[in-house]
Amino acid sequence: MGSCSSSDDDNTGPVPFGGEAPDWKVEFSMPKGDIQGCPNWQEENFFEFENTMTAMIFLPDEMGPYVSQDDRLASIIDGEVRDIAVPVKYLNDEYIFMAMVPFESDDQMVELQYYNAKANQTYVFKDAFNVWDDTVGSQDTGIYVLMMKRFCSMYIDLALNQPFPLDSGDMLAIFNGDACCGVGEAGPGGQWVVDGVIPWDWKSPSTDWPKLSLRYYSAKKKAIYTISDLIDLGVDDSTYSNIQF
Repeated sequence: MGSCSSSDDDNTGPVPFGGEAPDWKVEFSMPKGDIQGCPNWQEENFFEFENTMTAMIFLPDEMGPYVSQDDRLASIIDGEVRDIAVPVKYLNDEYIFMAMVPFESDDQMVELQYYNAKANQTYVFKDAFNVWDDTVGSQDTGIYVLMMKRFCSMYIDLALNQPFPLDSGDMLAIFNGDACCGVGEAGPGGQWVVDGVIPWDWKSPSTDWPKLSLRYYSAKKKAIYTISDLIDLGVDDSTYSNIQF
């Protein structure tokens, strides 16, 4: 695990907060796609090919409000559209695409393109998969590229001497600008765990992941304290120790 501590130069606050507690929650919105509108996809004749593979392609939970029956997902091999799938609800009401993709040889790769009707945008996935991969949608492949998110667990260990008393009503969250990316769960003695869902520009290299800020709401002080540019996404499962607001 990596570790770091904050400096006083990064601190801002306290900022008085009038409510009982801030309504911090993870936010998600559909990004700009690669193609405006829906391409004029034309499926090849399914029965011309000797082999067929089935792919279960998962959509993340956050996309649920943006999915409609007008969405389409095209499976493309060598520039030919082999299948056009529509979204269906699966276990726990999550959306998936069931693709039946015909192919000729075992070494062929499938490219995915996804049209979202509500955003009227088409997204081209940068990671193709082999025709023998029956399930697509782990956090490291395919569909999660669309989310433009990185999943991180972060361990925040507060310094003992804070300008506020610790309270069970306190909150801690990570932010990318003004967008909340994760809300922490408090442990004993000022220790927090934050599962982050972090957006970034999926066309940029991983070194361009954003720096995130840390915000702490003190229930006793009714104020929000901020540390800017704290979290480096280049290190996952990181421990941030001796954090001083």
